[in-house]
Amino acid sequence: MKHHIYLALRAAVASRRIANLQQLFSEHGVLAFTEALLNCSPRVAADALSLLAASERTSVLRHLPHSAREKLRPMGFQLEQNIANPCRIPAHQLRRQFA
Repeated sequence: MKHHIYLALRAAVASRRIANLQQLFSEHGVLAFTEALLNCSPRVAADALSLLAASERTSVLRHLPHSAREKLRPMGFQLEQNIANPCRIPAHQLRRQFA
C-alpha cells in the first residue's frame, strides 16, 4: 500500500496534477503522505509540497524529520516560525541565485 502512494505521488508531481496530489493527501492522510515524501528526492518532495495548499504543506512539514526539513530549506520550505522573519535579500539577488 505504501509503495502505491509513493508511485501515485511521483506520477502526480511529474504530470503537475494538483487535484491528484491533493486527493492522495486527503485519502491517505498526512502521515502516509509524509512517509511517501521521505522516499522521494528533495527536488521531487519540494515540487510536491509546492503543489499542496498552504495548510496541507504546513502539516507535512510539521511531520517531516528535522533532517528532511533541512534538505528542503534551500528550496524555500520551512515552518511558519521562520516566516515571521521576512526575506531581506532583494528580489534581483534572489533571481541571480536561482538562474
